[in-house]
Amino acid sequence: MKTTLLSVFMALAAVQFFPPPPVAPAPPQRGQPAGTPASQPALLNAEQCKCSIEVTVKHIGTGEPISDVEVTLTPPNRAAASAATLEDFLAAQAAARAAGTGSKTVTATTDNSGRAVFRDLEEGVYSIAARRDGYFGSFNDTFPTQATATVPVGPAVAQTGARATPPPGVAVVPPRQPVQQITLNMVQGSTIAGRIQDANRRPSTGVQVGAYRVAYQNGHRVLNQVGTAVMTDDRGEYRLFWFPPGEYYIRTGGARAALAAVGGSNYPVSTYYPGTTDPRSARTVVLREGGDLAGIDIGLQAAVGVTVSGTIVNTIPGGLIRPNGQVNRAVSSVYLVPRNSFFFENPPLIPIIGGGARGARGRAANDTESAFEVRGVPPGTYDFYPVYSDGTTGRGANGVLSSYYTARTPIEVGGENVTGIQSVIQPGANLKVHVTVTGTAPATGRGQAQLITLTSTRVQIQPKENIPTLARGALTLPPVLDADGVMTLTNLVDGPYFIASVTTLPPNAYVSELRQDSRSVYDDGVFVLSKNSETTLEVVISRGGATIQGTVVDAKHNAVASRVTLIPDPPRRQNTLLYKNAASNAMGVFNLSGVAPGSYKIFAWEQNLAGAEQDPEFIREFDVLGTSVTVTPGLASANIQVTLIPAKH
Repeated sequence: MKTTLLSVFMALAAVQFFPPPPVAPAPPQRGQPAGTPASQPALLNAEQCKCSIEVTVKHIGTGEPISDVEVTLTPPNRAAASAATLEDFLAAQAAARAAGTGSKTVTATTDNSGRAVFRDLEEGVYSIAARRDGYFGSFNDTFPTQATATVPVGPAVAQTGARATPPPGVAVVPPRQPVQQITLNMVQGSTIAGRIQDANRRPSTGVQVGAYRVAYQNGHRVLNQVGTAVMTDDRGEYRLFWFPPGEYYIRTGGARAALAAVGGSNYPVSTYYPGTTDPRSARTVVLREGGDLAGIDIGLQAAVGVTVSGTIVNTIPGGLIRPNGQVNRAVSSVYLVPRNSFFFENPPLIPIIGGGARGARGRAANDTESAFEVRGVPPGTYDFYPVYSDGTTGRGANGVLSSYYTARTPIEVGGENVTGIQSVIQPGANLKVHVTVTGTAPATGRGQAQLITLTSTRVQIQPKENIPTLARGALTLPPVLDADGVMTLTNLVDGPYFIASVTTLPPNAYVSELRQDSRSVYDDGVFVLSKNSETTLEVVISRGGATIQGTVVDAKHNAVASRVTLIPDPPRRQNTLLYKNAASNAMGVFNLSGVAPGSYKIFAWEQNLAGAEQDPEFIREFDVLGTSVTVTPGLASANIQVTLIPAKH
């Protein structure tokens, strides 16, 4: 399983709230300093402990040993290992880094039996990482390049709070023996090979080919490139190697490759396997562990489209370029973004050609226009974004001041050239976000109130549509609330937006209302900004959110560990703030906190892409498999039994 230093931090944090049972006083350990409490025995040094860690690396499917794996052992920091609290642990780690006295790593290579042994170790908690080219670890349907674990050795490492065993899900072996044995599982990567041919069935040389996997981001399907793309050789052949198991799209090109190939004049178009520019018609390939998939040939599709041209008008005064006193009003790049695309991808940047744009412009009022031309644009509906920056990005008294200005110009492309487009850059919409808190803060177990500090609260706002990163302006800087719970964002592109998250809230708090200019938008969670508008969004945070506790069982009623998702019933499914995620432990137990009142369904997934539940098309198939629950303010819903949705479904 995959564990990191974060797992150790989580373990340390957990034991502050769930301390281990009292340990009977033990006799002083050999080498223990005088005055050390019996309940805090000193850690044994290497000569006293003579501890060992034996690591075996195996194939996750067959159990066969894997040789030639480089295994790295990271010893514990002495001061951190003896820390009694999480704060002490972090302070000790920081001090060690500052002093340059951090832990030194040791490496070994597995033999033909898949074993690597580390001997003569001092007592403590060690980090293990196994790596070999072409192999991957496996953790919750992800495949990191390393298999990792945390291993404590020695008789005393679990007798104090800071050395306690981490919670379920963290790979830790029993800590009582001086010799620890641990098995790490890895999967072997696979290869994909094929040939690229043009429309005349001739080999296409120098074509970029890559493999992509589907992921979800804010309810939208996105394609993430996996591994390294390659170029076809003189025979039009390619070979992609070292890919973990999974389902992939194979496609040619990409924004950079396409622009470089055509000198910046064409709209970049990719061809998907087996030979289509429409991802809806593409076929995916499925890789098994250690497989060699050949014959994935692609018939390259020529870019068939029309030319879109027009003029960009910049109405922004611009900033002076010193020392010559000219005004910077240059618009050098544009984006042409298709609407309703099958995948949300970062729109490609298209350099302006034709009239072009100078780096600096004079003060003449009529010297504000730039010609643009984009060739080979396929039929469809697009949004055209020219982007200009006057270089004044920063923070105001209570918000983000964006220097990025743009225009959003819709363009309908058919079978003929589109000319005469005029896209006018002007100030965008301004958004004021005001956060308020209602309800009385409940006391914690220590008698302290669970306070909500507005200046520490983060409200993340995202557009519902595929706006280029550079055109997002103020959204690219982390928003910060002032002491009155106010922040202001300027020059936002008109269109629909939503709040993706409100963070740093206590567990029982939740967002109970969203109002745009006094009108509730809570059910769908979407608010719309208009050009040259001033909009106020009221965000109300309430205390007393409900909790849901339950158990996940499989078809045979056995408790299982899984990913658990809470999804609001219609019509509130567009409000992403109402979604909750958790993980059930090995006993199948899960807990969801800070739940807003209302009706929901709970889903437990054996295998599911994070964020897929926000895609209406995805969840439609599984809707009948959810467990219904009604949430009442401030109350707990307990003993909810949820049936696991198997991966084969």
